[in-house]
Amino acid sequence: MGYGFPSGHCTGGCETDSDCAGGGTCVPVIGGGACVAPCESAADCRDGYKCDTDNTCWPGCTSDAQCPAVGTCSAGYCEAPPSPDAGPCAADDDCASGFCITEAEYGFPGGYCSGYCEPDGEACAGGGACIPTEDGGGFCDVPCAISADCRAGYTCQEGLCEAACTSDAQCAIAGATCDVGSGFCIPPAGEGADGETCTADTDCMGLYCLSEAEYPQWVGGYCISLCDPATGEGCVGGGVCADNGGCYAACASDADCRDGYECWKGGCWPQE
Repeated sequence: MGYGFPSGHCTGGCETDSDCAGGGTCVPVIGGGACVAPCESAADCRDGYKCDTDNTCWPGCTSDAQCPAVGTCSAGYCEAPPSPDAGPCAADDDCASGFCITEAEYGFPGGYCSGYCEPDGEACAGGGACIPTEDGGGFCDVPCAISADCRAGYTCQEGLCEAACTSDAQCAIAGATCDVGSGFCIPPAGEGADGETCTADTDCMGLYCLSEAEYPQWVGGYCISLCDPATGEGCVGGGVCADNGGCYAACASDADCRDGYECWKGGCWPQE
């Protein structure tokens, strides 16, 4: 079966850009990853190809049938579907369940898709199972029996695929430490309190940034921390715990919020 690539396209399987010879870029496709040519404009691409919004050369298309390798045709581009739980990612919007544990910040090879969930609520959008946590919440993941069930760079620990960091030296961000028990590289917390501006998770006390680049309604970016709505506890950034488990800058009126935000249920939210 064809894949909609004019004149064919030589590539190799990959999980990260470093797997691509000749300076290629690793992008998600159905069944794994593929190395494609990087670009700055259409002039950098072969005939029949366009420079996509992620600066890679992709074939132009007019229907989904021309994109069996990468999902759907949108505005002339073949777009990959969101990664499933445990799949590779570089940002939250790459993941069906909405959260990317990135390689750059947490040391997870190729990134790792997950999401927050309620154990007794809806199923994970990325097809994984909702794994309960001690605070009553949950996260989306794909259970494993042995390490062979996991992607390269991961091991099966207590039934879940975890990044295999064993020392701080394996963590990419300066000052990050390896939590050997979970396999997570934990970045150093920033100084941004709940509600302050940010561009990256490491800008925030709670290590979570709703960046304007990914979420345009959060003007200037917005630091949050995570909490338990049942108890209201967990707001390390000094905010107020909302029903969705996020901590937001506390307020009594709109005047207490920064520009672009309004006071709703005691917390500062983007203006509608």
